[in-house]
Amino acid sequence: MSGVIQYPDEDDFSQITPVGITIGSNDSTVDIYNIRIYDNDLNRLQVVDNWIADTQNVDEMLERYARNNVFNQTGNIVISKLPEYLPYMVLNSEGTHLPQYKGDKVTISL
Repeated sequence: MSGVIQYPDEDDFSQITPVGITIGSNDSTVDIYNIRIYDNDLNRLQVVDNWIADTQNVDEMLERYARNNVFNQTGNIVISKLPEYLPYMVLNSEGTHLPQYKGDKVTISL
């Protein structure tokens, strides 16, 4: 909890000239247990759902689900569902947005 970064809307992690995936090494053994390739971006809930489903152990899967079941039906975090030991800070912007660039001063409350 030392900072926040917001990427510009036009920024992405796409390759300018896409190349195939190469797996292997002359220096070590490589074991691939699972790989997923998507042609679209995953939202945060989809990433968490994949992580939960990636275990073969049912008890661990249920524990992961219970620990990460902190969202409401619209995808917003429900503070009352957060673990008591988890520190968090809520920023309330009095304006219509959070700062977008250096010098964009917005009054907030914590």
